[in-house]
Amino acid sequence: MVLPFLSSAKSLTTLFLRGNNMDGPFPAKELKYLTNLELLDLSRNRFDNSTPVQGLADLRKLKALDLSRNEFTGWGQLQGKFRICELKNLQELDLSHNQLIGEFPLCLTSLTRLRVLDLSSNQMTGKVPSAIGSIESLEYLSLFDNDFRGFFSLGSLANLSNLKVLKLSSISNSLQVESEGSWKLDFQLHVIAIPSCNLGKLPHFLLHQKELRLVDRLHGVFPFWLMDNNTNLEVLLLQNNFQLFPHDIGWILPNLRHLNLSKNSLQGNLPSSLGNMKKMYFLDLSHNVLSLDNNQFSGRIGDGLLNSSSMSVLDLSNNYLTGVIPGWIGNLYGLSMLLISNNYLEGSIPCQIDIFGGMGIDEEFFSTEDLGSLTS
Repeated sequence: MVLPFLSSAKSLTTLFLRGNNMDGPFPAKELKYLTNLELLDLSRNRFDNSTPVQGLADLRKLKALDLSRNEFTGWGQLQGKFRICELKNLQELDLSHNQLIGEFPLCLTSLTRLRVLDLSSNQMTGKVPSAIGSIESLEYLSLFDNDFRGFFSLGSLANLSNLKVLKLSSISNSLQVESEGSWKLDFQLHVIAIPSCNLGKLPHFLLHQKELRLVDRLHGVFPFWLMDNNTNLEVLLLQNNFQLFPHDIGWILPNLRHLNLSKNSLQGNLPSSLGNMKKMYFLDLSHNVLSLDNNQFSGRIGDGLLNSSSMSVLDLSNNYLTGVIPGWIGNLYGLSMLLISNNYLEGSIPCQIDIFGGMGIDEEFFSTEDLGSLTS
């Protein structure tokens, strides 16, 4: 429970109550008098629709409201008792990771100063309204991990010239996103995540994107031009997508930190250019058809990965790798998880790999005899 004297802190502008496991009666009286409040964080609690919450509309100066990771289920309370849509100065609204059901509430489009709108990881259905494009101040829009259906044209976002983050997906794969038209999209995205949107082909507007930092699951043939145009990419998630492997990916994207190319039926040898990604901390090439020349693996690739001091997870499982496990892997001091099961590797665990010092290794790969050789 919030301290009783909170209502007397009338000059308070910022209030963080996140992660307190709060539930039951909400301190509406205390909040009502905090008329200078600009930032209110109530995330990671257990508020739900049974909680008598009201009076937020009295906080006329509120600019940022975080109600994420609670247990709200319906929009009725948020629009009614909360009166969120009356907070006309609101610039950031986070309702992600709740259990909100129903359609996108159109009254949110009246919050014309919104820069951040995050409704991800709920249970919303219906259509994504084209009216969302009327919030011209939007920089961050995430409707990810919901179950929207029907058609949605990216042309609806043509007026969002400041948009930097776009996340949209459908759990049931029932959303059809139209990516081509006579309209022009002028924004430069930093993040794009539009899996399960039935695009058919890569959106044409991506050809003009030059500032991408994160790309999540674009479907189709691997877009080599996307790499050439966005050399500062840091996260590339293309699992279960492509049939081709860009062998020079490490030279084009030296700043990449997280790469997932699993489940792509990729074939051939692991490219030596991977060693140029010195900031890499997560690399997943599992469930492909990759083979491996042992000399190349212990030579150029090995020397390159030795510089990857940030590498935390390396997943090469379910491929066609042969030979022995190279000892240099033990020199990747940041490595916490090594996944190499279901290959054709042989021999014992190199003594350089300290599985008792914090590194996790696939138990499926090693026999009792292998593990015993380390302790003898």
